[in-house]
Amino acid sequence: MSFARQRGPTATYAEAPMLLIAQTATTASTGTAGATLGPLDWAVLLAYLALLAGAGWWWSRRAAKSEADYFYASRSMPAWAIAISLIATAQSAATFLGVPSAAYSGTYSYILGNISYIVGGVLASLLFLRRYHELGLRSPYDLVRRAAGRPAMLACVGAFVVGKLLGAGARTYIGALPLSLAVFGDVSLPHVSLCVVCIMVFAIAFTLVGGVRSVIWTDLLQVGVYLGAALLAIALVYQAINLPAREIVGVLSEAKTAAGVSKLTLLDMGLSPSGGVAWSNQFSLLTAFTGSLLLCIAVLVSDQDAVQRALACPTPRDAVKSTILAQVLGIPVVLVFLTLGMLLFVYYQRVGAGAIAGSVPPAKEVFQSFIFTQMPDGVRGLMIAGVLAIGPIGINATLNSVASVVSADLLPASKSLSDAQAARRARVLVVCVGLVLTGVSLFAAWYQQHSQLPLIDFALNSLAFSFAPLLSIFVCLVLLGRGRAWSIVLALVAGFGMCVLLQTPVLRAVRDAMQPAAGSNADGVLAWAASLAFPWHFVLAFVLSFAVCVCGGSVRSGAVRGWKGQGEGGAA
Repeated sequence: MSFARQRGPTATYAEAPMLLIAQTATTASTGTAGATLGPLDWAVLLAYLALLAGAGWWWSRRAAKSEADYFYASRSMPAWAIAISLIATAQSAATFLGVPSAAYSGTYSYILGNISYIVGGVLASLLFLRRYHELGLRSPYDLVRRAAGRPAMLACVGAFVVGKLLGAGARTYIGALPLSLAVFGDVSLPHVSLCVVCIMVFAIAFTLVGGVRSVIWTDLLQVGVYLGAALLAIALVYQAINLPAREIVGVLSEAKTAAGVSKLTLLDMGLSPSGGVAWSNQFSLLTAFTGSLLLCIAVLVSDQDAVQRALACPTPRDAVKSTILAQVLGIPVVLVFLTLGMLLFVYYQRVGAGAIAGSVPPAKEVFQSFIFTQMPDGVRGLMIAGVLAIGPIGINATLNSVASVVSADLLPASKSLSDAQAARRARVLVVCVGLVLTGVSLFAAWYQQHSQLPLIDFALNSLAFSFAPLLSIFVCLVLLGRGRAWSIVLALVAGFGMCVLLQTPVLRAVRDAMQPAAGSNADGVLAWAASLAFPWHFVLAFVLSFAVCVCGGSVRSGAVRGWKGQGEGGAA
């Protein structure tokens, strides 16, 4: 029985194929090693950082006067700005570098996950976010406290904070890899660690000044920078190909992936040639409307990054509008990066100098190779700015959201504090969260470079570890009115345990332990589990957690009345 799981990039709401980036920067086998930025590149990069700092100062001139103003912008942000900020929050450096790599080796079916997010946005906003806003919640975990008590809330907050910091730490480390490669010409641990520290110092200082209002407005600038860089990259690759658009389409339609399908394939049903389910296929209609859909809903209803933005809207209707609009606008953004990957395929595989010289880079390194070997001075600096804009500098949203959860759910109420004191406490929390996240990011850098265990695989799966059981809990509480403290804690444990069980090293250990029983049906089950793509991990963890949580009985009656606008929740 083979456990060589085929893990490509994962089409999820909050993450993209992080594994590709880590492998790219750590191997650097296509001539990008030793390639550093030139003077013009540095000028462009420093100009971007100056623009970002200036914009942050401009939008934070009116200092937050209270905790509610600092963390929720006094519920005054327009829906369209929230929508664009949600796009920035949902994407990462892996989108900028990993999605083109996914398109280079795959098809347009990657976009199916993003299409399912529209459905997820509608369901999440109408069934959950509208209620959060009407209840005046400061975080989704305040609802858990009202419905099932403080112990249940603490368990959920712990799951969220740990999962969020692990994922954000891995993303910060991954975003530091191409920066280290560009600045120092290598990805040695000291250089990567220095880049991590610089990124975190900038992010903490940036977040500290203006709170979520400054973060949201600056997100608009960030989206413009990385989307503009991607469009410029498309123009440069298209120019380098030097073929009419019709011929490029023809090349792509004739080209086949390793699975034997056309690269222009959009609709992949997720079925095997025999008619069964292709369990290892991550990008299909089946996975899009199961695991990817559930993950989208989970992030929108239980990740404070997204919930905080919905709560910054003036009305519940604006919260719904901004969430749905973000999912719709996310599709053309991802299509830009997919198209870039397709053009890189045509360049390297059919007409590019790399193909002629026989030095075609592997898929996981294709965009980085083009940046460092084919782009002119100055443009390379803009591409690094794009990576920073979509990736590690965007970590300010995580700092603000985790600090807001700590303030809302873990610390004593700030009613005894003046507005100015509460605002100062909020800033102190941001610094504390930033210091912890810096430590997690440095640990991720050390762990990845000294351990044989797949840290990035774990970072991908940490989404399911945290958000699958959390979604099951919110479905039970909000939609079914069921769940007690004991069932919520057990649901978190069950979902976590399912995700652990599905990890390849664990499956190998189980197989080895069962070796004396070789030939039993267990071997087939283990082989099937090892073949599962990431979206199915999320489905299985959600189903198990839901089955456990729903056994907890009805929630507190006062909380149920509050949802109908009659109890404590309505006055919150």
